[in-house]
Amino acid sequence: MKTLVIIALLMASSGAVFAEPYTMGDFFKDIVVPGERKGLTVRVDIGGGTSMVDAEHESWSPTAWSKDQGSIGSVFGVGVGVSNQVVVEGTVRLFAYGEASPWLFLLGPIGILLQDKHATAGAGVTYYVRPGIPSWFFEAGVGGSVISNPFDDDLVSRDYDGIGYFVGTGYEFSRHIHVGAQWYYMQNSSSNHYREGKWTGSSLIATLGVRLY
Repeated sequence: MKTLVIIALLMASSGAVFAEPYTMGDFFKDIVVPGERKGLTVRVDIGGGTSMVDAEHESWSPTAWSKDQGSIGSVFGVGVGVSNQVVVEGTVRLFAYGEASPWLFLLGPIGILLQDKHATAGAGVTYYVRPGIPSWFFEAGVGGSVISNPFDDDLVSRDYDGIGYFVGTGYEFSRHIHVGAQWYYMQNSSSNHYREGKWTGSSLIATLGVRLY
């Protein structure tokens, strides 16, 4: 009987604990640790560099085309720091190239349709060498990617899609603020090579960015 009373008291006390309301403040504290990379993170970078496009098909004349142009664009990511050194995020990285690329920022979504671009949307992982500040970091990711045709004069850009990859390195020199260099590569699906040709794109970009955490 005494044992049953003790069990009942323990159950009652634990029920009181679990009955405590879970507030938005509790949720915020669970996902955001101020001053640490662990928890929710948001990243925005801007930068520029160069984008290279190669295309080939045996029926074309000439059979191979290549172009290298300056590009500008941005990186956006939302993720979770699983520790102070590892961040996993979903990311969108869009760079416009060619003489009209500055219009990307002025026209917004319309500019994306009109501009030749190299873009990747997918998942990435960033590893910081040190848990504190300052720190070097390395990143890599994969996702769906598109590259535009820079060889025509069409008003709306013609895009070719496939799988894209990126790697990069950078340095967080002050809390939240970093500089970096990133390299992107993509190729359109091999099943479309006969119909639309083989398209490959690569971009080398330097960026200045902010990661909030």
